[in-house]
Amino acid sequence: MSDYTNKNDKDHCVEETTAAMAHKQTMLAIPVQDDARLKQPLVLLNGDGVYLNYRRLQDLPVQLFEPDTSVAVRRIYLKHNLLHTLTPQIKTLHHLTEIYLNNNSLQTLPSELFELISLEVLSVSVNQLTCLPSHVGNLANLKRLQLSHNQLSSLPLEIGQLNHLQHLEVSNNRLEWLPSQLASCTRLQQLSLDHNILQSLPREFCHLQQLTEISASDNALVWLPLDLGQLSELQGIYVDNNPHLTAMPASTLHKNIGFFRSGREGVPEKMLKKLLSVTIHSLENEVTIALPAELRAVGNMSSDRVPLLLELSLAAAHTALCQAEKGQSLKDEIPLQLLSHLTTPTAHCQQCHRPIFVYGFPIVFRAQVQGSDLPLLGLCCTAACVHLCSRVVHLPLMFPRLEDLALAIVLA
Repeated sequence: MSDYTNKNDKDHCVEETTAAMAHKQTMLAIPVQDDARLKQPLVLLNGDGVYLNYRRLQDLPVQLFEPDTSVAVRRIYLKHNLLHTLTPQIKTLHHLTEIYLNNNSLQTLPSELFELISLEVLSVSVNQLTCLPSHVGNLANLKRLQLSHNQLSSLPLEIGQLNHLQHLEVSNNRLEWLPSQLASCTRLQQLSLDHNILQSLPREFCHLQQLTEISASDNALVWLPLDLGQLSELQGIYVDNNPHLTAMPASTLHKNIGFFRSGREGVPEKMLKKLLSVTIHSLENEVTIALPAELRAVGNMSSDRVPLLLELSLAAAHTALCQAEKGQSLKDEIPLQLLSHLTTPTAHCQQCHRPIFVYGFPIVFRAQVQGSDLPLLGLCCTAACVHLCSRVVHLPLMFPRLEDLALAIVLA
């Protein structure tokens, strides 16, 4: 998690030490390979765990794969060794539920590792991994996946098959984007994305109903999904030190927000050429706020009330999809990319909660977070909703200008 919120990656060392002390009486000694550095015997903690941290191992001990041991072992701790690869024999550890491989020199993970379908914890932080194999989707029982401090530039689409995943840590990598399929991990509770180069998060994350915390500090974020704050279980959103992120979604108002040192450089010019934006002139320093990439046009207080035909079409299709019995037959006829937008609108109106797809009216309020002014961005579906919303939300209005609000009454 973010350094600024004192949420660092957990190493579990304390837990392992406590476990070792608690089960000292039940350790079962097993001979190990003849190595001058391996003075201590291989041991099973409480009969099912093997503790091999700090052994300078270059290979897994062959004794692990003896019949009696391979059947008994459930947990393996192999942190701080010299492993460059894992033997294909690892697939014989059919009952393995936890494996900790932190602080090694792994560059790849063998496909055999992903045959361990009982695995619940896979921890490979602080290695040299450049990709995560698509076979990760085979780990149907995986609950915790720790990949921090590697060299990953992407995650496989198959990660969305991890239906039991609760904790995902991919901080300190080179991730430029995240697959929308990650939103299929509906049991996900904590998501750590710090220290990458992400410019946005998939709007499909708004379906992660069990998510309690997301940390994406030290990235290149330009905007966030506007409905992210609608997640009822979500408590903390930490986006400290994102220099191009100049506003938070208005839906996050009552969440714990980390926004330290964000927005200080503004939205890059090359991004402004691709995105719609609004500019706030009422501050000491002019602030430009990027709007979600899905928006094709924005309304203003003097514009025609008729939205884009595409917006009307998408709204009608969305309604039909919601009303169709189970909606499955209709879903089968819709292209996947379009279906994704229909089931996950760009936003919902800040006032009446009507879904918004490609056309809306931006509204920006000012809140105080960490002692500084923080713009909160929302979208309304009509100029009339902008006017009503400005009266209902008890925060200073930054955009549109107060003198323009009167036009909303006329247009309504």
